[in-house]
Amino acid sequence: LHLREKLGFEVVVEAGCGERSLITDAMYEAVGVKILPAGTELYETADILLKVNPPVCRSDIDGKHELDMLKENATFIGFLPVMPPDATPKNCGDGDFKDIVLRAVDKKINLLSMGHLPRISRAQKSDALSTFGKLAGHRACIEAASAYGRIMPGEITSAGKNPQAKAWVGGCGVAGLEAVAILKKMGCEVYATDVRDIEDQIISVGGKFVHYDPEGLKKAKDSGGYAPKFGPEMQGMQDKMYAEWSAKMDVMILTAAIPGRPP
Repeated sequence: LHLREKLGFEVVVEAGCGERSLITDAMYEAVGVKILPAGTELYETADILLKVNPPVCRSDIDGKHELDMLKENATFIGFLPVMPPDATPKNCGDGDFKDIVLRAVDKKINLLSMGHLPRISRAQKSDALSTFGKLAGHRACIEAASAYGRIMPGEITSAGKNPQAKAWVGGCGVAGLEAVAILKKMGCEVYATDVRDIEDQIISVGGKFVHYDPEGLKKAKDSGGYAPKFGPEMQGMQDKMYAEWSAKMDVMILTAAIPGRPP
């Protein structure tokens, strides 16, 4: 509605696009959106293509790649697959970062990756990565509670004593901090770790901070809010910490990620 009425765009949505989010085609049409069936028309007429996932080959459209179906000088906005700065893929394949970039160059497509936006105040309203991170952290707790299969808070009932579940959260960015907060609300005793000195943030949402070298961490130089890359010695100490604590836990949620690298 904002795109159509305030910015003057004609908005077209592929049929069935919102089904998994419980948004029907009729609901889109009610706010003036045009619905098109799956096919090349949507791509061939679009000036801007908005998509959550990376562009891929569409098996339901004769195996054509989404970027190849767009017209020249069109713009693709969405999340692109991450690729470490030092990586050099030898082969390009569907979904590969290098393949996507080369296809875009060949077709003169403008690529805008939401995952590469800087996390600064000026870009905060466009920080979709944090929004999805918060949702992922929340959903992980729901999945964990279901998999755990027991009551998480410690309780004494007529059927006996139920011990309080112990939960571990590894990596406390947006997703991790959300997981700590929700697990605490679910009644867990929550322990959390991060490679950054963010003990105050973890405590503020109800967790207990754990680190293999808390004093050394406080002296370490901050990495601008992002996780740094570790050497083998520090990685070994971290692995030892995880091995020790994982044996004590009922639930573990791991969200750690380094920018430009797979989580």
